[in-house]
Amino acid sequence: MLRKLSVKNFRLLRDVTIDVEPGKPIVLIGPNGSGKSSVIQVLDLLSRWAEEGFEAGCRALGDVVTAGQGCATIELGATTGLRNLATLDYSVDFISGAPNGILKEYLAKRSQPTSELVPVLERQGDSLWLRNETTDSKDEFSGSDALSFENLKHPRFYPALGNLGHLMRSMVVYDGFLTTPLWSRDVREGKLSPFESVTIEPVARVNRRGLDLTNALYYIQQNHGDVWDELMDAFCAEFPFVQRLEFPADRAGGSIALTFRDKRYPGERLRGSQMSEGMATYLCLLAAILSPEPATALAFDEPDRHLHPSALRRIVYLLERISERTAVFVATHSDRFLDYLSDPAESIHICEPTAEGVKLRMLNREALDEWRTLYSLSALRERGQLDPENSAEIEL
Repeated sequence: MLRKLSVKNFRLLRDVTIDVEPGKPIVLIGPNGSGKSSVIQVLDLLSRWAEEGFEAGCRALGDVVTAGQGCATIELGATTGLRNLATLDYSVDFISGAPNGILKEYLAKRSQPTSELVPVLERQGDSLWLRNETTDSKDEFSGSDALSFENLKHPRFYPALGNLGHLMRSMVVYDGFLTTPLWSRDVREGKLSPFESVTIEPVARVNRRGLDLTNALYYIQQNHGDVWDELMDAFCAEFPFVQRLEFPADRAGGSIALTFRDKRYPGERLRGSQMSEGMATYLCLLAAILSPEPATALAFDEPDRHLHPSALRRIVYLLERISERTAVFVATHSDRFLDYLSDPAESIHICEPTAEGVKLRMLNREALDEWRTLYSLSALRERGQLDPENSAEIEL
């Protein structure tokens, strides 16, 4: 999982470091324009670099730097169960949209929890060397306009580089599912929907817009019965009129659709597109959170949209649970989301815009506990105590 994220000169983030503690989701709050989404976009950029390459990832996010040069440092841990396999410390200085935009690149590896970090990659300008783990020697290369793990794919010689690419690809950002009803859309918005019939593919995790929801749910049902049972229990607990989800084949064959049985309409099979927007959003969130595919980090931008408070409470519970093994980032304006956190002092990060860029502030536990004997977190926010400019009394 992601253990630490440090960023310099990325949009509003001039110099920010976030340490990730297992079991404590990172919940970002603050006014509009305070930098909450910028943190989410850093994770998106790292993921796009691994999936699409350096140049394409930068283009997708536009002008991503602030002061002419960006820097991202991440500490990653690859884990299986509770056993630590490796820790990777990776940093890159870059200028997006410029020829030879990668200025520096560095990767170090720790094989055991008690061992020291050992450099395995160092790049400055056109000079690049990699530690060959087969020969235990330094291999020298010429720098390029691509990140090292894009071109140098030799897992036998440079396994840490392959692991880095895999862990970065496993960062998933969810910034709003395409659950808007088709009837309410402008013709220019298109008709893409999570409920279209799809060709069966082995998809273990729903993508950022939810368009492969049917395949993701079908994969879980067919291959992970325990996960499927939990997902259905969570879904039916909020929508008790739902009997079950079904995946009938279409008449032409080769494709399946997502449908459901509703106790209020006996004998009928309803199309997934007949779900309310809240039902559809909740189902997409469950598929994202309960996916059997491991993730380095999951990031959600305002996941509370369209959700009833009861459904939101369950989502917060599930996010806290998976944060034991996956770094979880949430940007939200929802007071109820904050009220449902089991340990708000360790999770909430207040984004404060300043002349020197965004600052992240934590809450003082003792003061917060005292405040909460009288007020909920939503009441504290209503009183202005969680606003960046007024929260000094309960900040560290």
